[in-house]
Amino acid sequence: MAEIRKTLILLVAVLAVSHMHAADFRRGMLLVCEGQFGADYGSLAFFGEDGSRMYRVFSEVNPGYYLGTTSQSGCCRNDNVYVVSKDAAGGGFITVMEASTLQYKGALNSLPGHCQAFYLSTVSEEKGYLSTSEGLYVIDLAGMVVTARVSGAGLSSGMFGQSLCLHDRLYAISRRDGVVVVNIHTDEVEKVIPVQGASAIASSSAEGMIYIGTTNSSGEIVKISADDYSVEKIDLPGGDAALTEVWESWHLQPFAFDCGNNALLITGKSAEKVNRYELHTGEFISGFIKLPETSKGYAGVVYGQGISVSPYDGSVTVIAAHSAGDVFNDDFRIYSADASTGELIPDRTIEMPDEYWFPAQILYPASISSIHETKPDENEHGYRGPVYTPMGIEVFNNADIEAVRKLPAGIYIFANRKIAVK
Repeated sequence: MAEIRKTLILLVAVLAVSHMHAADFRRGMLLVCEGQFGADYGSLAFFGEDGSRMYRVFSEVNPGYYLGTTSQSGCCRNDNVYVVSKDAAGGGFITVMEASTLQYKGALNSLPGHCQAFYLSTVSEEKGYLSTSEGLYVIDLAGMVVTARVSGAGLSSGMFGQSLCLHDRLYAISRRDGVVVVNIHTDEVEKVIPVQGASAIASSSAEGMIYIGTTNSSGEIVKISADDYSVEKIDLPGGDAALTEVWESWHLQPFAFDCGNNALLITGKSAEKVNRYELHTGEFISGFIKLPETSKGYAGVVYGQGISVSPYDGSVTVIAAHSAGDVFNDDFRIYSADASTGELIPDRTIEMPDEYWFPAQILYPASISSIHETKPDENEHGYRGPVYTPMGIEVFNNADIEAVRKLPAGIYIFANRKIAVK
């Protein structure tokens, strides 16, 4: 029966691929997969809102083109999807494609020294910052070339990881220094904030707060004000939200901000559950989302980045594998959970075919449009009123268009229409 099941899964995948060229790849989720090092390149899987499943879709759409080796992260901006691979072999350190078709548009093929590329933050159509194993680099996204390396007093060389942009400042995680704050207009380092064990970052842009996930068993979260860079350590009860060490084989940490519920979602060293920390009340819920046993009877564990909040409907997406056996090869699942209750949503589980995928991160390409490029119409110009998530959760009860612009990336309902914020 197992062999029949595998054959059926592969048949469905083949049938899906035959129709992929007609698909709009913004209508669903993309899964960045590392691929099997030494035997394969990175890949993208597509999960359509209509239930379609397509695997290795980038190479199918672009014959003769591949992502680089060990594709580890990605991001979306306006009409582009960017995928970052640790090594350029086979493709590039950064591969850019058109969002709706996944048509290849270009790649960054070289970096100084012997860098591995980890993470890209785009701050405009033309400019991004690439975190690498040997420093933080400024990238010309139009020409796909390195233009500068970020340097400054008190800044060490070495590994940089996840980053984000808030209020014209880039906040980047440094393995040696903690959090490095860069002015995106001048590329100058404005502040180095020591945070021991820093390895993940998220933000509540409406409140101007940065949240750092750490590997510490006390002070697991560090809150930084974007206004004055003041620091507050948050010690969570039970100590089971400390993140695992990832720098030796870097990948994104399972650490995400849920703007609809004003909460942080965290998977610590106990990877069989997703914890929640509610920012306004200070309540810590251990095991907010509990993963079920897999089809092979093993406990499920969060894998790769593992946690993200869908801007489409506010649900929590969880990448999971099983805790024993050939964890790298089989029983990968993608779950959707209700962000308010933590309960898994029935009939929303995706089963990956058995293969060496090494899932890394979920991308949501339909959230790539931006209010900054949207001309205000009569429905929103001068309007004040409530802002909701697509699930009906009120974010603000009386906001104007400028307040909406400062919300975290996602889709919101304002003035009776959907608005996407990047």
